[in-house]
Amino acid sequence: MITDFLEDSAVTKVLHNSKFEYKVLQKQGITIRNFEDTKIAAYLLGELSTGLKDLARQHLGVDPVKFEDVAPTGDIRDAEPGAVARYASADADNTRRLWLEFMRPRLEEEGLMGVYRGIELPLVPVLARMEQNGVLIDEEKTSVALTELNGLVVEADGRAVTLLGPINIASHDQLAKALGEMGAPIRQRTHVKNLMATDAASLMEARDWNAPLIDALLDRAKYQKLRGYVENFLEMRGEDGRVRASFNQAGTWEDHGTARPAPRTGRLSSSGPNLQNIPNHVDDVWGR
Repeated sequence: MITDFLEDSAVTKVLHNSKFEYKVLQKQGITIRNFEDTKIAAYLLGELSTGLKDLARQHLGVDPVKFEDVAPTGDIRDAEPGAVARYASADADNTRRLWLEFMRPRLEEEGLMGVYRGIELPLVPVLARMEQNGVLIDEEKTSVALTELNGLVVEADGRAVTLLGPINIASHDQLAKALGEMGAPIRQRTHVKNLMATDAASLMEARDWNAPLIDALLDRAKYQKLRGYVENFLEMRGEDGRVRASFNQAGTWEDHGTARPAPRTGRLSSSGPNLQNIPNHVDDVWGR
């Protein structure tokens, strides 16, 4: 039986992005054991891309079939079964070859096998369980927080408009022009329209010029950013009230087909939503 094979610790399985397979199989009551992961290996080896197709082109000299060529509609269920079989078989073979011909020898040569086996692989089931469990969101408290943050944004808006005049503060162009007309000493300019920059760092440079106005603009930006996180928590909850973020172990992560960068320090990151980027430094009370 396939279940016995997958759970057999004596048989090595070579995967690419094993966390995904681990979660899928767990839903079927199967715990995969004794596996290798070419995506994690590629990340440890410093590959610029950990995508299977990119690695196969670079190290195996093959031109893999793209998913969109097999399933033009974007739904694998609409694809021709024979084409799907060939596509999946090629991916499986490329993964196996990458491990045997490139990844395993390089990990051993560069002294990274200990990190790979002792730290990275054991982390896969842990992250999979974290993603499956999710983070429970207290709807009542979160809704209260959202209402209060909305009020703080409106209050900061009011302070700013009183000093700036009737403009749309959400419009960068209008805000930049209004600050320019008032003579704000902001040196930084935007590249496209050569308008004053209105980011937090640029505004702080002008605080001595007009502290009440700058504080109002900074407060608005701060509370608006915090409000965005709270809105995400409510909108992205599942039916059980939990948010299920992805924890990205192997560097860059995919966002609708686009590779997003990982932290340069090499630490774990999360996305959808980013639970590790709540800006607690911008406000002592609300950040916590």
